[in-house]
Amino acid sequence: MDKMKNEKEFYFSNQDGSVKVTAISNFGIPGGDIEHFHEVSRDMQKYKWRDEDFLLATYPRNGTHVTWEVMSMLLNGSAEHIKKSKLYCNIEFCPLSKCDEWFPSPRVLNTHYRLDVLPKEFHGRKTVLVLRNPKDVAVSYYNYMLTMTRLFTDGTEYVDDMVKMSLSEYIRHSFLTKDQALGNYFDYVEYMWSLRDDPNLLIIFYEDLVLETVKTVEKIDAFMGTNRSLELIRQIAEATSFEKMKDAKGGSMDELGQKIGIFRNAKKGAAVDVYRKGKVGDWKNCFTVADNEFFESVLEKWPVYKDIPFKYQL
Repeated sequence: MDKMKNEKEFYFSNQDGSVKVTAISNFGIPGGDIEHFHEVSRDMQKYKWRDEDFLLATYPRNGTHVTWEVMSMLLNGSAEHIKKSKLYCNIEFCPLSKCDEWFPSPRVLNTHYRLDVLPKEFHGRKTVLVLRNPKDVAVSYYNYMLTMTRLFTDGTEYVDDMVKMSLSEYIRHSFLTKDQALGNYFDYVEYMWSLRDDPNLLIIFYEDLVLETVKTVEKIDAFMGTNRSLELIRQIAEATSFEKMKDAKGGSMDELGQKIGIFRNAKKGAAVDVYRKGKVGDWKNCFTVADNEFFESVLEKWPVYKDIPFKYQL
């Protein structure tokens, strides 16, 4: 459920209130419309799940877009890229009543929130969880936030601070903190990993989606029960390569901002650029020795660090 006294205290919490996750509206980006996020929350609370739908759960920069495309192609039985924006199915951005209108079932809804802070209606549903190694997530998230903050015409303290921040500063003073919008990466992964024995949850790794694409798409197909041919699975694997996705997807924020109610203050014609490199192990090109030593010291204290089979390089 959501709580709110003012915009800075807008968060989602689990049933007993022991877990609080700062809502997406708290990014501080001037495109945020607080009433819009009230509408998003209200729709979540009253939503009735449809059995023909699936849920995709990811922390930001963990392969959300490519996995959503794969799952949607499997549902459609076609390797054609989905023409409608994925944001229409993002339950923390788009009110579900509008999603029903613009992107009817069957579909893949997606969320960046950990499942325990969502209403019970979303619990126990057929869910694909994508995990990515934390070093690459930190680099990708940093560059994404730099790109996003530069798209807005009206500066805020958050935007100004973000543009001036180095990767080293971001790792120490933003990525690893508890007040990240959508929650802390390590808390998210630790909780979601605890659900790994749930038969309605499939966990895949972004690195496997990149390095063993056909095999990983086959796993998703089997979990979803779509039973597509090997030929189609190979076509989907090819169509969702990073290069093909970068060429085929993306677009202006203008229509999305008007229809969904976010990014209204983005610069005219600003493009939604979510594809940067998509590489496995890019952190090695970006971290300093000190960054890596610091990050390793954090990982060593993480209870599930050695339990989760992350791949940090090719």
